[in-house]
Amino acid sequence: MFKKSGEEGGKPAWLSKNLLVKPQHKRKMYRQWKQAHTSWERYRDTAQECRDGIRKAKEQLELNLARDVKNYKKGFYRYASQTTKTKEIVPTNK
Repeated sequence: MFKKSGEEGGKPAWLSKNLLVKPQHKRKMYRQWKQAHTSWERYRDTAQECRDGIRKAKEQLELNLARDVKNYKKGFYRYASQTTKTKEIVPTNK
């Protein structure tokens, strides 16, 4: 995640400007489809294009991190620690 100064949260490292528009366009097409202004096939194509773009961007980021791991270990381990999930231990009531 890249954090912006003075704001909560941030954006993922793989999220570029042109990828930011695709989910917005997908939501717009979904609303139009639900209101019967566009066909389901058109919405489906938009959704697939959005998913493919995000998938390719994530793959490219991981390839770049793997390629540069010798010179930039900090970035690789930062990404690896973000992607690992931990299970929370739920206490049992006795």
